Amino acid sequence: MTTLEAIVHAVSAWYDVGVDEVLGERRTAHVTRVRHVAIWLARRTTERSLREIAELFGRDPTSIWPAIENVWKRAADDEAFAGELATLMERLRSDAPPPEAAAAAGAEIDHAIEALQRAR
Repeated sequence: MTTLEAIVHAVSAWYDVGVDEVLGERRTAHVTRVRHVAIWLARRTTERSLREIAELFGRDPTSIWPAIENVWKRAADDEAFAGELATLMERLRSDAPPPEAAAAAGAEIDHAIEALQRAR
């Protein structure tokens, strides 16, 4: 099963946006779109609740569903974007990292979350 950490790292690498930005408060259009993709993937590829996804991204749970809807709408209107989503999903399914890599990725995300919480 895909982890939230793997999703954040995959999306971060795909769009060349730092993990801290994906999880942070920055609201530029590009970072927001990237974050929405990560949220959409989290909902599609994990069994995590909206509340759990919101917690990882430091968001209110009520903001998660609109992010998911935005991705669906864009994918319906933009074939290239829909292809990106499909590619990301396939990579997440096929790139099951070894346990030590998953642990390192989780530690990096934990560090980013702690830094963001201290900054708030």
